[in-house]
Amino acid sequence: MIKILVADDEIHFADLLKVNLVHLGYEVDTAYDGKIALERINSNNYDFIFLDENMPELTGLELARYLKNSGAGAKVVIITGYEGINEGFARTVKIDGYLTKPIKTEDIDKIIRKLTKGQGADK
Repeated sequence: MIKILVADDEIHFADLLKVNLVHLGYEVDTAYDGKIALERINSNNYDFIFLDENMPELTGLELARYLKNSGAGAKVVIITGYEGINEGFARTVKIDGYLTKPIKTEDIDKIIRKLTKGQGADK
């Protein structure tokens, strides 16, 4: 089963996304700020980590840099409301993908399938 962390300070958004992803068969944890996300990251093994770019305590970009420098195997996807996040930016900061708000559960499911294609991962 694919294990996911959704970190977003918009509590309603994170909780709704969790409910929908669980319904699709994923195991999902949530965090509502960067500090809590870091605690969850350090105590769990996630396959995917979806990080809001703009969170209190630690931003999604700060956490993404930490994850890439730590050698964690999770795929990291930034969720943002800013149009400045694009494919070129994603390559520069070495994240695996990005989604621009507003997003739907299907967007998350689609990027998970895209990034796991050929890896033999299953839900």
